[in-house]
Amino acid sequence: VLSNGMKIQFEHDGTMDKLESRSGIPSEMIPVQIRDYVKMHYPDAIFVEYEIGKRSYEVKLSNRLELKFNRNFNVIEIDD
Repeated sequence: VLSNGMKIQFEHDGTMDKLESRSGIPSEMIPVQIRDYVKMHYPDAIFVEYEIGKRSYEVKLSNRLELKFNRNFNVIEIDD
């Protein structure tokens, strides 16, 4: 947990696994393809969680939407 309240989790090999922050994750920490998609479709939302899976990426937004992207950054699931 960082001093600003952001939580960072790591895998056993030291690679980042998950970011979480109620006040928002800096967009620079999110892949540009995901940032661009969110900016285009949900311009007022901020990232509150970002998770890197073996086959996908998942983000949770301040508007309570959860978006799942495959490794090619195509949206494969939207959960509200």
